[in-house]
Amino acid sequence: MLKKEQYELIDKIIGRATELNILCSSRVTALIDIEKATEHFNLRLEDFLAADVANFAHDFIGIQANIDRQSDGKNFNLFVPRFSGEER
Repeated sequence: MLKKEQYELIDKIIGRATELNILCSSRVTALIDIEKATEHFNLRLEDFLAADVANFAHDFIGIQANIDRQSDGKNFNLFVPRFSGEER
C-alpha cells in the first residue's frame, strides 16, 4: 500500500495529465494504473510530476497503454517508465 504523500502526488500527476488532455480513462482508473505502476516500478513520483511535457507524456501514456489489468497491474508488456526507481 502506498503512503498518503504518494497518493497526493499521483492526484497531481493525474491533474496534469488532464490539463495536457492525455487522460485516456477515468480519474479512478488512472489512479489505479499509476498506483500499480508505482508498486511495480517504484516510480519516482516527484520527478515524474516535475518532468518536461515529452517525458511526462511518455510515462503517463505508456502506463495507460501497456498495463495489463487482467494481471492486476503486474504486467506492463515490455514498457518501462522513464521515472522507474531502483528495484526494491
